[in-house]
Amino acid sequence: MTQLELGTVLNYSDKAVSKWERGEAIPDAYVLLQLSEIFGVSVDYLLKEHVKPPPAVTKINHTSVVLLTVIAVFTLFSVAFLIMHLAGFTYPLIYCYAVIVTFIILTVFSSVWAKRKYNFPAISALVISIIVTLYLIFLSAGYNFWQLLLLIIPAEAIVALCFKVKVSYFFTGERKRKKSDQQ
Repeated sequence: MTQLELGTVLNYSDKAVSKWERGEAIPDAYVLLQLSEIFGVSVDYLLKEHVKPPPAVTKINHTSVVLLTVIAVFTLFSVAFLIMHLAGFTYPLIYCYAVIVTFIILTVFSSVWAKRKYNFPAISALVISIIVTLYLIFLSAGYNFWQLLLLIIPAEAIVALCFKVKVSYFFTGERKRKKSDQQ
């Protein structure tokens, strides 16, 4: 509704409505009652000063950030691979390091964005990728230590058990209270 339209409804000029909006004048009680009926608010609402809400915080699209970061990591490692290849040194295992870095970043992102339900799969994949990378490093050196892959089983069991332990027990002082109760 424009100032002119409101002024016409109230039998006032658009200049009077403009002064009301700028706070240079206050309409009388009868006009305030009419305004409250027109806009569907209380007279009290019209008389109180309203603070503008803070600008809306832009919600970050976490999936896009994760995908861009993963692409950036693999692009960086691809550039490193290309530079090494042009220098006459071919090392395809560099992509194994890219996978490790990716899982580290995924773990950090899931912790920072409070989506801890993704921490277990990220850490689990990180452990597996480290062990597989170690195996591939030995394999490229001519040693077939396939037994190294058996470490995945106890390592994953440790990771799973770590996630079963209550975090609050270690960080909230519950442990201290139990020790003092035992003494």
